[in-house]
Amino acid sequence: AEAVEAGSVYVGNVDWSSTADELCRHFAKCGPIERCTIAVNKNTGQPMGYAYLQFRREESVVEALALNDSLFRGRQLKVSPKRVTLPQYLLAGAGSPSSRGRSMGSPYRRAAS
Repeated sequence: AEAVEAGSVYVGNVDWSSTADELCRHFAKCGPIERCTIAVNKNTGQPMGYAYLQFRREESVVEALALNDSLFRGRQLKVSPKRVTLPQYLLAGAGSPSSRGRSMGSPYRRAAS
């Protein structure tokens, strides 16, 4: 399951040659930006085509979402609320469909007997 991270947005379809400063300027009218991070591949350092922006005020997210489909470096940006994937152990309570009757003890699948 996923939860929305307040104050942050996901920005997709970011041009690989973009800088965080350029992206910050594009979203500056939405409000003060705390952090702008362009995702890169850990092994190659190659940009992955998306970024995350964290605003100082949660209200700025609404303004940032209005920039969905706006043009940045000739590409249409995809802007959506940043989602946070919660760890399974927080979700797999008793009777939870995500536990599916398996014990959480072993990471290996057992063959059916």
